[in-house]
Amino acid sequence: MTSRKNKETGTYISIDRQEAYGLANVGEPWITMCEDHGFFCGHERKIDAVSWASQPSMWCEGCQEFADFK
Repeated sequence: MTSRKNKETGTYISIDRQEAYGLANVGEPWITMCEDHGFFCGHERKIDAVSWASQPSMWCEGCQEFADFK
């Protein structure tokens, strides 16, 4: 699992295969997860998961609320 603090929101965003999160029912094999808020999105390719990790305010509802207050 790769986890890094996001520069935009200050939250920790992780990337790994769905099995690592226990999400075997998700159709996409790669997951981008906001560790602070528990929101995630699935991806067909790892490169897409990495790309989305840099912009959590686009897909994580908790990070969206943070961005609204900035």
